[in-house]
Amino acid sequence: MKKGVLIGVIAIVVILAVIGYFMFKPAPVVDKAQGSGVEGAAVTIKNYNFNPTTVNIRVNQTVVWRNEDPTLHDITIDSGLFDADIEPNEEFSYQFTEAGTYPYHCDIHTSMKGTVVVG
Repeated sequence: MKKGVLIGVIAIVVILAVIGYFMFKPAPVVDKAQGSGVEGAAVTIKNYNFNPTTVNIRVNQTVVWRNEDPTLHDITIDSGLFDADIEPNEEFSYQFTEAGTYPYHCDIHTSMKGTVVVG
């Protein structure tokens, strides 16, 4: 009887570990060149703000973020789609291939928020 309880406890621990892994795995880091050269929208990062805060694009179009601040910023899509650092005077672009609303923020400066709407 004790052996059956031990196996049950081990099974529960393994299941919880697998669930925890998928819930908390880090977002993939995306190559800064992905999606470049495709029509879309531009977002300027300046004075610790995304401008414009909301952009509307079509499926398979690209958003290009340009950091004009003197400090590092981060673009993190809230859903975990990607997480990308942008050094001062650099750009990051991403091609959105699925319709939806993609809220994002800067992990470094948490008051910075924006949204990409793909229709």
